[in-house]
Amino acid sequence: MLDPVRRSLGRRLRTLRIAAGMSQSAAGTAVFLSPQSIGRIEDGQHTRVSNLHINALCDLYGVTGEGREVLLGLIQQAREARRSARQGWWSPFTDLLSSDELNRLVFEQHAISGTAFGSTLVPGFARTADYRCALERILHPWDSSADIGRRVELAEQRWKRLHSNDFQARIYILESALRHVLGGPGVMHTQLSHLVEISARPTVSIRVVGREVNSHIGFHLASFVLLEVGVLMAGEPPEPPEVFIDGVPGALRLQREGDIGHYLAANDELSQIAMSENASRAILSEIAEDYRA
Repeated sequence: MLDPVRRSLGRRLRTLRIAAGMSQSAAGTAVFLSPQSIGRIEDGQHTRVSNLHINALCDLYGVTGEGREVLLGLIQQAREARRSARQGWWSPFTDLLSSDELNRLVFEQHAISGTAFGSTLVPGFARTADYRCALERILHPWDSSADIGRRVELAEQRWKRLHSNDFQARIYILESALRHVLGGPGVMHTQLSHLVEISARPTVSIRVVGREVNSHIGFHLASFVLLEVGVLMAGEPPEPPEVFIDGVPGALRLQREGDIGHYLAANDELSQIAMSENASRAILSEIAEDYRA
């Protein structure tokens, strides 16, 4: 499972190893770990690693004092987070989740803010239960009604938890996605009315990219979610974000820094071309009324 603390530890150890001019194989041999284990640690994946291993790596890379204490503190935090995650509220739903979807759900629990972009659909941050149900029936046509209900319940719980934790949600939607009928006019009217309602919350920003905007980055992007956890330790810079692409059969995590940088740049461009929050609220209300007619 993707834990931002373990991810931070791995990134720091990779930087130290590279600065020491060592390969993963050489580092692993020196501390009695396999190269694969070193790789998993550096990628932020769970693998058995003790304080002895961290101290040995610190000795190998020449890390002393405060730097060593930070690394040992991170591994302790990671252990505590893993113990907590084992009893996570999502445990009854894990059979419905891919590996990347589970990573995203766990990472969300640590996130303080996020940006969602909807190119063809309303982003998950802001879907109503009926809209979700209509979508799940399309994505999982062979699922039983009970499993469709479980998928909707999972989604409802995760977003309620986010919004109850003062999570700052920034949502960009192409106007064409608002006119893409899913579940029928009644479902769409309720969905867009919901967007109008939550857009008034201080923790939610919804901005529409209008049809009049020509040839923009939104035409070339899949729907995505960018999650930010901020600062993990006092005096440290903010942690880098995680980006997940929404698609079929589920979320896909981007791991290359260049790919993540592309979506950070896209996020900036969307903020420049989207309508203001007030103008977006007005067009959401207008389209919602169109569905009522």
